[in-house]
Parts: sequence; C-alpha cells; structure tokens
Amino acid sequence: MESSEFRQWAILEVMGHNTYAGVVSEETVGGASFVRVDIPEVDGQAAFSKLFGAASTLRVTFDPVAKRKGRNVDPVVRRFGAPGRKSEWLTPPEVLSALGPFDLDPCAPVKRPWEMAATHYTEGGLAKPWSGRVWLNPPYGPRIYDWVSRLAEHGNGIALIPARTETRGFHRWVWGSACAVFFFRGRLAFYNADGTVANGAFGAPCCLVAYGENNKLAIAESGLHGVIAFTSNV
Repeated sequence: MESSEFRQWAILEVMGHNTYAGVVSEETVGGASFVRVDIPEVDGQAAFSKLFGAASTLRVTFDPVAKRKGRNVDPVVRRFGAPGRKSEWLTPPEVLSALGPFDLDPCAPVKRPWEMAATHYTEGGLAKPWSGRVWLNPPYGPRIYDWVSRLAEHGNGIALIPARTETRGFHRWVWGSACAVFFFRGRLAFYNADGTVANGAFGAPCCLVAYGENNKLAIAESGLHGVIAFTSNV
C-alpha cells in the first residue's frame, strides 16, 4: 500500500450518497488507485478513514478554512453522512405515527409536510423551555449531544439519532441516561421538506432513545421493526 505526498483539507462528496470533511490524499492498494479521506475526531466522535475507487463519483472542494482549523473541521458538513449537504431531513411519518403523539419538537424543520408535535421550535430550541412529551430528531453534527443531553435532563421523550454506540456522547447520554434503546432493522429513508423520500437511505444505522418509562413502553409496543435494549437507568 502506497500513499502519495499530496494531502489537503477538503470537503468530499460521494455523489448521491455521503459527504465528508477531512484530509484528502491519493493511495495505491494492490496496483489500484484510490482517493482516501481521513476524517478527524470531532467533539468526541472517533476519527476514521475511507477509501473510494474508480467507480465512485466524487466532488472535492478544497477548504482552506478547514485547514486553518486543523482537526476541528468546520461543521458545515454532516459528520454522520446523510446524503448531500441539506440541513433538514424529516422523520419518516410511519415512525412518528407509531410513536406519537408528542407535545414538542424543539428542532423542527421550517417547512414540513406533516406535523411532528403539537408545538414546534424552528430555531433556538436549546434555549427555550421544554414541556411535555418531546420528539427529538436533532441536527446530526458536532453538537448532537447538546440536544440529547437536554432531552436526558428533561426526562420525557424519544430521540432519533445515529447509532454510534462507541462514542463518548452515546455512552454518557444514552447508555448512561436512557431507559431503552431501539435499533432499527436496516437503514432509514428520511424525507425532504416537500414530502418526497430523500435520495438513498441514511448513511449510518439509526436508533430510537427513550427517556421515561412511558416512552420505553411506546417503543416496545410500536410495531416498528428492530431490536430494543433495556437499560438499568430509571
């Protein structure tokens, strides 16, 4: 395996699939050439690397801002790799209907073809008061556990997040605080603001995190396909 001397901070988009921010280089493995991207640790999320071969359609944008920030990559790119660079990905309606109703969605999209809860905050949700049963589909980026920790402290709601079970945030605010975790069978397909299904399934496994016995019961009785794990947290 050989690596080139060329290494530069960039935003790399795998067309129709995931987007990454990291150090891009060329690498040769077994005589074949690959594009390599090294994604750094961000806010406790473990660093990782990926290789893309000739069959991949890539768009690379060299980013001097990311280079100046070193390992703290500008979080304009979703760390967890939802398709493209959109900022709003709507919860599948069948998930909401199986678990609802909810009193509050503190980080709701501005445009939505269906309601997530009785009350929606479209901006500044972390700084506003939360009440009742909360539905949380937070921004999937470096501050995701700011939202999850707020729900853990609130104690009544369900979060939909990537199943990054190895991360410090997941250990602290999910394994260490939630009363149940539900792992979906297969990948979820999120929705666009116009109600159409987004292009391609989400680029990582997802899970539901329950805070409060009522929400653990709601997931257990939802009929959603997957496996539920109960914790010892009360």
